[in-house]
Amino acid sequence: MTCPPPVPDYNRIAEQSRLRAEAEVKAVADKLAAGKELPPSPEKPAQDGFKVEFDWRGESAYCIEPDRRLWLFAAYWGGTGSLEHIHATWEYQDGRRIALTPDERRETLRRVLAAIEAGEGFPMRCRELEETGS
Repeated sequence: MTCPPPVPDYNRIAEQSRLRAEAEVKAVADKLAAGKELPPSPEKPAQDGFKVEFDWRGESAYCIEPDRRLWLFAAYWGGTGSLEHIHATWEYQDGRRIALTPDERRETLRRVLAAIEAGEGFPMRCRELEETGS
């Protein structure tokens, strides 16, 4: 019989995250106070015609293609984050809005999960993929 993995110390994880955020804010404040210019945020290149952008404060992720974009709910407060579709609608540059097909729903979730794993390095949970076994 195998034992389940130990339960993560979420208080420690949250405290480490808070300390990292405070250090990042302090570093930026120190640079601004010293009159130094901040470097521009690096643009992540599009891969396979799409890119993923995150707004963690706004609990949002955006899957962006050349002529359309998709808005998703993405939240992480320590432990395991959560990723879900909000409207499951492609928003086109000309103002059109078209619902995703079931395959597009799964594929966009997989893309964003892969981007989070590659760039952010923390675990995210996606109930829709878990429920469909994808």
